[in-house]
Amino acid sequence: ADPSAEPTDTDAIPTPDGVARIPLVLSLVHASGEVLRGRSIEVSGSAASAEGRAPGLRVEVLLRDARGSERLLGVTVTDASGNFHGSFGVPPETEVGEHALVVRTPGDARLLPATAR
Repeated sequence: ADPSAEPTDTDAIPTPDGVARIPLVLSLVHASGEVLRGRSIEVSGSAASAEGRAPGLRVEVLLRDARGSERLLGVTVTDASGNFHGSFGVPPETEVGEHALVVRTPGDARLLPATAR
């Protein structure tokens, strides 16, 4: 293998201490339909790796506007089965317009960060 090649999504990436972190797949399974300012949005999904489900991961729920600016709506944690869910308030001062729902995790000592839209 070419040591100068960039890692792919399926490659483990070594950390400075030599421990390889493995790729994680974060899935957004459900988000309630239309999002309105001052209301709540229901979000659920899952986190898994080649080793199986990923419990205990921090999951951030955000809205991204058309300019790419993000607003954190809240944080949840994956359960023992790697699933997450929550109800998050959309601030009333959120600009009117198209927004993308984004969920992301920083990963942990053995799993890489991941994002889902």
